[in-house]
Amino acid sequence: MSRTQAVLQNGQAKIDLAVLIDKESSYDFECGNRFQKLLDSGYSYNLVSESVLSHPCAVVSDGVLAPEGPAYKALIVDHVHTLSPIGMKRLADYARAGLPIILYDSAINGLQNVRMADTEEDLLEMLNALGVTGYAKYDVPRLEATMYQDVTDGTNYYYLFNNAYPDNAAMMDNAQGDYYKGIEKVLQDVTVTLEGNGVPYRLDPYTGQVAQMADYIAGDGTVTFTIDRMSGGTAMIYAVTCNTADFDKVAGKEIVPVKEEDAIDLSGEAWRLILHSYGPDPDTGDPGDSQITDVDYGLLSLGKWSDIQATKEQLDKLGVRDMKYVSGTGEYTITFATPENWDNYDGAIIEYGYGRDQVGAVIVNGTELPANNASDRVDVGTLLKMGENTITIRLHSTLYGRTYAEHSGYLDQGV
Repeated sequence: MSRTQAVLQNGQAKIDLAVLIDKESSYDFECGNRFQKLLDSGYSYNLVSESVLSHPCAVVSDGVLAPEGPAYKALIVDHVHTLSPIGMKRLADYARAGLPIILYDSAINGLQNVRMADTEEDLLEMLNALGVTGYAKYDVPRLEATMYQDVTDGTNYYYLFNNAYPDNAAMMDNAQGDYYKGIEKVLQDVTVTLEGNGVPYRLDPYTGQVAQMADYIAGDGTVTFTIDRMSGGTAMIYAVTCNTADFDKVAGKEIVPVKEEDAIDLSGEAWRLILHSYGPDPDTGDPGDSQITDVDYGLLSLGKWSDIQATKEQLDKLGVRDMKYVSGTGEYTITFATPENWDNYDGAIIEYGYGRDQVGAVIVNGTELPANNASDRVDVGTLLKMGENTITIRLHSTLYGRTYAEHSGYLDQGV
């Protein structure tokens, strides 16, 4: 997060479109994206209210609004039905100064040199007809891009985010976790074109590595390349720069994305599960006191705890009549061998799915790593070795299952 913020806070955000919204909707709670098709095509936009038009920087020069700031290339008037006389004059002045303006389902009359649109498809066609292109170009659902410019050397930084849940910007409940983190939200083989002169670099905010892109096409003020993979909810930063001398000083070994044919599938293997079950302490009777009971289930296939065929002795030890009522911490451990051609300089990641629970840690050959519950991926490349390796995944469930055993309700847990 700190690496990402270093780029976002130090660069000058350059946004493709300004979207003027009605006074009444300025106070609405925005949930989701207004123009998803625009985002899916690479455009970025800001929502602005009429009061923003009175800002001293809100002027048009060379057909661009606020050139010293976000440098909007066009203005979309979105469902606006009331404007003050000052606001109307501002729009009229913008249109005369050459700023492309599109009225999107807006009841505004008397403006010259503006266009009208009823659908997002119309908006895309008009923007293309007007020659208004995004700083980023692609045709991918859920991918969102914002460009930040270093005004000192002209480097363009692009923040790309796989927004796996674009229809809801609010907090998700437990039932939406699988949808957010599912494999169907992974973006693969995405071709993007970024505006900028020079050489493209990839900045991995998770590892801190900076690597020059080896395979790209240089165009007229653009670069085009392919992103191999982006998991749902993850972000990457790319830079297009002529300042290669400074970038080379910090450039590390290029990260080679893991391809499907190179993956080691451990999901079907037997993992040793030691379960630390939480339940009420029978000695105190205080609901605030817990008793932790450890049960070693030996080697099991991965799955829900409720599907474990526990013995009566194990259930009695846990104090429950069914595994679906178990809550606590599970430690899954596996020992496996890397392929004979393994090279730990190639890098590696581990991916896992776990439903509504939380992975607390991933331990690789004795080294504990914090888990990333946002992306379900952990970089383990520097910790794996040739030959035998041991990985432990520590999973924390809620207390809901055991609470039901004592009161009501349960949820499934398990890797």
